[in-house]
Amino acid sequence: MAASGVAEEITDRGRVVGLLAPPLVGGGLDRLREAGAIRPAQPGGLAEVLAELADLPAIGLTRALEEQRDTEW
Repeated sequence: MAASGVAEEITDRGRVVGLLAPPLVGGGLDRLREAGAIRPAQPGGLAEVLAELADLPAIGLTRALEEQRDTEW
């Protein structure tokens, strides 16, 4: 079936309800990169984000949810 490289249809009373197909060549991340949907990671990018997060004011989760609830209406 799919392991042999051939796609197989799954039917129920003549109606196609599924398809077993071999996996595509290349991983999902590779396909997204080739399509231009994502960019390669930049070295040190995570360190920059973490440094910016340290500058944010500390607020408790409960308080943040209360503020969000109060401003939605």
